[in-house]
Amino acid sequence: MDYNMLNFILFCLGVFLFFFFKYKREDKINANRKTKEIESVASQEFSKPQSFGFKNPHGWMAVKTDDYLKVADFLSHSNKYRTNWEKGIQYAYDGGCFISPSLRGWTLVVSPGFFIDELFKRDGLSNKLKEMSIEFDEVHCYTSYRIISQNSWVKIVNGEIERAFSQNNQINFNIGKITQVENELIQKEKKEFIKNMEQYGLVIPENDLELLIDENHVFNVAKDWDINPLELDNISEIDERLGVFIYGQTIFNL
Repeated sequence: MDYNMLNFILFCLGVFLFFFFKYKREDKINANRKTKEIESVASQEFSKPQSFGFKNPHGWMAVKTDDYLKVADFLSHSNKYRTNWEKGIQYAYDGGCFISPSLRGWTLVVSPGFFIDELFKRDGLSNKLKEMSIEFDEVHCYTSYRIISQNSWVKIVNGEIERAFSQNNQINFNIGKITQVENELIQKEKKEFIKNMEQYGLVIPENDLELLIDENHVFNVAKDWDINPLELDNISEIDERLGVFIYGQTIFNL
């Protein structure tokens, strides 16, 4: 065999072995990191429901079912682990996805990356929401993001969007008939505008929906439709089962 050819083969073998062991080492480090992160969130100890909403997380869903494990299975086929409310909400604050034990017939899915507008822009993901509402009869979605003044809410029943509204200094979408709770909020805001318009030079918007600009409106709608997450600390009827957190991506890539 030619001497130069032998050197070339040995060089290639050396490069191959270098990267082989390099990637194996990185895989081991990543596996250890994943294990530590999961262990830091997982828990078998019960904790009471934890309120959330202002500032973070930015988005959540309310799914009409007591079978929260089925909701977790719908969202992800793997990387699901049990934890309590306290650690689950903290995990959501840190960017993860937490599925709560059921409350008053509803299961909450909490994740800061759950932006309704983004899901509606990507048609495949909005179809997933419709599929979810067919599976569980009814799904409500909410976004409240103070920094960009974004407030959104959506009600999907048996695969059909009954109501969807989103705004952040402009109306992004407005689908379906305005619900009673929205009308009540609009009338309340009108009274405040009329009361203060002379003093502060306010002008009532031509479109009533432009009055729905307060982040509190999201939580008022949630309270009327299902559960206000700001009031979870006050709920007396408690499911003492553990919730579920998903390590990594869900079907919505939350």
